[in-house]
Amino acid sequence: MSLVLDQPHLIDTLRYKVFVHRRATQDQVRVTVQVTALVKTSDRDHSALEKRIHATLKAFIATEWAFARIERSSDATGYERVSLVAGTRIPATENYDLEARCRAASTEGLAISDPSVSYAVTRDYADVVVAELMEEILAKATSQAGAFSLKTGREWRIGDVEFGVADMSSGASRTSKGAYRDDSEAGMAVYEGTSGGLAGVERIWLMANVTLKAGRGAGG
Repeated sequence: MSLVLDQPHLIDTLRYKVFVHRRATQDQVRVTVQVTALVKTSDRDHSALEKRIHATLKAFIATEWAFARIERSSDATGYERVSLVAGTRIPATENYDLEARCRAASTEGLAISDPSVSYAVTRDYADVVVAELMEEILAKATSQAGAFSLKTGREWRIGDVEFGVADMSSGASRTSKGAYRDDSEAGMAVYEGTSGGLAGVERIWLMANVTLKAGRGAGG
């Protein structure tokens, strides 16, 4: 097996940045609501309370719900107040008249309120988009290496690609893979989808440092 090492005095380099981006869309939204339940201080049947909360939430929107930030505190009425945040992802077509639907689903001693909606894409979907952006950068670098080879008559190749270069001008959130997501009002849009509902659009972009290398000719 032969080992070929790049020798700086025999190698020419071209260095530049590549920027790619994508408008990621999906036809689901994330909904969160505040849930407040009053229970007797002697009531320790958490399973029954959980079933009661799930039944009320499904009367609001029939889907699977997850709980977070569960708190239990004393109430002036002699009851205890159980407060929590419930969240789920739903088809965008279900995103309508949420305040009124919360009131309709609420029952005596158990209220659903303050619905909020996020159009941001899921983390798993964002990771898929970032992987596609990496492939796009590699395709661009390969194409550019071929173009430079034709222009110069020398064989250029990809020497190095550094994904996830920091974008110092951006106030967007950075992903674990070095890309950026803009889920602000400026970066997101709402449009009428083919399903007749509303879907979220989020801008995701990735920057990379690309280095092309070519061996010097006999006269170099």
